[in-house]
Amino acid sequence: AKYGALAAPNGRISVTWSITNGQLCIEWREEGISDLRVPDRKGFGSKLLQSASAQFRGRVEQLFESDGLKCRLWLKLAKLEGVAAASGELMPPEKDALDGDRSLGGPAA
Repeated sequence: AKYGALAAPNGRISVTWSITNGQLCIEWREEGISDLRVPDRKGFGSKLLQSASAQFRGRVEQLFESDGLKCRLWLKLAKLEGVAAASGELMPPEKDALDGDRSLGGPAA
């Protein structure tokens, strides 16, 4: 990898998601990065997040902290369900089955 946690020897990425008040929140964390700086321009990833948040009436928050990046993406579930129905793709399970936090990534600590 060229940038971010995957380019660092001790870098680590975690992705979690939760559903609250009709919104899907996806959180991406990169840790173990030394000398992280706020970029002077928007790269591909930032542009992709902004586009997705606009398309699904959501928002993006990026925090550049001393040891890594934290990015949260909020998307409105009603908008996501409408897109899935219009495209003929499978609908997500009932909302009750999705309530709570979920995590993707490495082994549990």
